[in-house]
Amino acid sequence: VIAIVAVVVSPASVADAYLIEPGMGLLQQLPEETPAKRSSSTATTRPLEIVIFEHTDVAGTGGLVLNCPTPLQLGNIAIPRFQMFEKLPLMLGCSLEEEEEEERTQAAVTTTTTVPVAEMSPWFWLHNIDNVSGSFPLTGAAGPLYMGGNLEEAAERLQSDNIDPKGRFKFFRKYKHWKPHQLEEELELGLWKLVPQDPAKALEL
Repeated sequence: VIAIVAVVVSPASVADAYLIEPGMGLLQQLPEETPAKRSSSTATTRPLEIVIFEHTDVAGTGGLVLNCPTPLQLGNIAIPRFQMFEKLPLMLGCSLEEEEEEERTQAAVTTTTTVPVAEMSPWFWLHNIDNVSGSFPLTGAAGPLYMGGNLEEAAERLQSDNIDPKGRFKFFRKYKHWKPHQLEEELELGLWKLVPQDPAKALEL
């Protein structure tokens, strides 16, 4: 008699296989295209690059897409606190597909064509300036990388020390979210590669 035992892998056991912490990076692994598909394609699909800023068993995982700029610069947003950073682009922290899906959902429930300033303004920012009050370190990164903090204080530091904010700050609207254990399952499927995040790469424009 041959006994067949089915082994069920729980999401929690999959999660235990990966050490994920804020500051680590994700590289999207796109399926390989055949030469025929590449020659017939007119658009270039760029894999997403993401830095993780939150990872818990309760809230799930939050990350910021690093390589998806919007057409806006911070100077296009009429909020004084962002004027020191006016020439920096506003990045889209989630994927374009997620942004388009949300816009379709909003269009179905609203009749207004006015976009509130709060909808365009940054939700998050990354930087590499030490000792800015209120910021927290993304310790999984390969070097100093911080999130949030007192923006007025940071702007004063940049101004007094004559520091160009380019390459030191990056601003994001929205973010990418995974439910608890969802990211680990996607890692198991080979959809992402988990790497220590290079701060210079994260702040690159």
